[in-house]
Amino acid sequence: MLKKYRTIIQIALVLAAAFFIGKFLLHKDVLPDRNRASWSHRDGFTAISYGGLAHSLADKGLLPQSRLREHLSSLINAGYTTITTTDILRFYRDGLPLPEKGIYIMFEGGRKDSVLFAHSLLNEFGLNAVLFVYTDRMKGWNRFFMRADELKKIADNPLWEIGSMGHHHGSINQKPNGLSSYFMTDFLRNAAGEATETTEVFRERIRSNLETSQRIISELTGAPSLAYAFMPANTLGVSLAPEIEQENVNAIEAFFPLAFTREGESFNFRHTNVRALTRLQVSNDWGGERLLKEIESSAPATASQLAGPYDKIKWREISGALAFEGNQLILTAQPGRNAFARLRGTENMENVACHVTLHPSPDGMSLVYLRYKDPSSFLRAQVATERILVQEKLDTQMNTLLHYPLSNTSESELRLSFTLKANRLLLQVDGTVAGEYPIPLSTETRQGGFALEAIAADGPFRAIFEHINLQHITPVWIEVPKATESALQSTPNPTALILPREAFTENNRSGMTSLLMASTKGISCYVSVSENMAFDPEDFPLRPEKKPRRENAASLLHGIVLSISEEIDVVRITTAIDSVHAKGLEVALRLSGKMLGTLLQMPYALNADWLLIDHRPLGKNDQVKSALENKYDKSRILFRLGTDETLPEIFAAYTRN
Repeated sequence: MLKKYRTIIQIALVLAAAFFIGKFLLHKDVLPDRNRASWSHRDGFTAISYGGLAHSLADKGLLPQSRLREHLSSLINAGYTTITTTDILRFYRDGLPLPEKGIYIMFEGGRKDSVLFAHSLLNEFGLNAVLFVYTDRMKGWNRFFMRADELKKIADNPLWEIGSMGHHHGSINQKPNGLSSYFMTDFLRNAAGEATETTEVFRERIRSNLETSQRIISELTGAPSLAYAFMPANTLGVSLAPEIEQENVNAIEAFFPLAFTREGESFNFRHTNVRALTRLQVSNDWGGERLLKEIESSAPATASQLAGPYDKIKWREISGALAFEGNQLILTAQPGRNAFARLRGTENMENVACHVTLHPSPDGMSLVYLRYKDPSSFLRAQVATERILVQEKLDTQMNTLLHYPLSNTSESELRLSFTLKANRLLLQVDGTVAGEYPIPLSTETRQGGFALEAIAADGPFRAIFEHINLQHITPVWIEVPKATESALQSTPNPTALILPREAFTENNRSGMTSLLMASTKGISCYVSVSENMAFDPEDFPLRPEKKPRRENAASLLHGIVLSISEEIDVVRITTAIDSVHAKGLEVALRLSGKMLGTLLQMPYALNADWLLIDHRPLGKNDQVKSALENKYDKSRILFRLGTDETLPEIFAAYTRN
């Protein structure tokens, strides 16, 4: 009886939504000023998603309004700011920044209760959200889903945007056992499971599905939807047949500039495909504290020492079993299988130092992954009782970069230290350097996450990883006439070396020697070019096509430093930058402190990879600093440190955050 009453009450509330929606959306709510000129974050953004909402806890399977209030309040108190779809597109397409804790809130399914119970809270907290709809559910009258006239009113309110989930919400290929397929994920099939449509017909069907949705939304709101949510999540690019996948990728690209195709992680990094974004689907039983912990465990680690190696929520358990015992992380794999776990928030690691202790065992292999992107792109160390293999995978090609034999290590402790800078890896085994020089790496694996794996042999295998320590290596650049051991040792752990153009003349071979010395230490090399040379793309140092003997040196060069001291000629600098980029090299612009004002007055940011400022670091509340960070990536702005003439010129970031 109580259940019956609860159902009646819920239906009554939903029926009241039509009146309520029309009433509260007759006036326009106003979002607080987002002050986008103060934004400076370029790592990425967080996205979370909700399904249906309810008035109280009694409605099972739905998130109660009181809990949504707790979530939104926790987000506000933690410093999160909601962003729009346009903000995201400008971030990916135009390189514009986001707030430090930008969050995109989604309500999926186009349910009336989402608007009924969320709107007043969005208005109260000054937040905005996106309602994702199936447009075939908007026909006629229904109790639970938004009607066309209601959607039009919602779209007119600044607290809401409209996203698409396509037109058809129904499934296809229903079987007697209850199984079926999503509309976009398979060919139409007969009872025998045979396809009844060709690839061409399938293509037309799924494109029509998206086109119809866009047409309906555009007619109702005056503009097409910018965002699409593919269902089911975690299938596109994962488990769909190749031809089904490619047709979906093409269709999405044709109709939507942005798409969410994945679920599970909340953070989207700046290198993420804008049509393969991820969101965290919020569980109904999470409180505000749990939601924050889930979100922050996925966010990029920005401290110099990455926090949480032994916090289980920081790890994404892909296969096998993950456990913690004191300072030990234990992966258990069953016979002939693997166990795999990835440390969340490390996807953008570049220069890093890692220390871990392993216990080689005849029961299986232990693997440490550095710069892990996906199963087709990674760098790893594979440890067995008799040897260590350092391997790099690019697409289908697995390359073994180092084979390091072990002796008398069965069941014993093995301490590994990795120093990863640019395209060089230095491996130490129990304090001894493995190999004569740092291991050269492909430039295609410059970034990636940290992961661990256990591969069992014939029986169960418990791989033990102890004393895990992971640290960012912050950028430190030094400028010297030529590389010498004393110059490189005078600055702790330099990441880049600036050499003069004059070191690469016909009569001066010090540049070549310096490039070789620095590269063996994992230090990136840049050539400093004078202002006049910088504006002439044809007068480019180390052009392999001009001098064959310079070809090897050119392959070691990482970029060019363009010095600007008097004025900024936008056309000439842009041409020079494009010329350098066309050769596959980076560009660092070097400016005096007095040039910062001129740089900031430009209507847009120059496409440089780094800024080197001949000026002491700016104060935390300096207005020039805020304006500079809004236009340029603050993690790639370096300031000159110190004035000691006995030491090399040093440039370093004043902040990592």
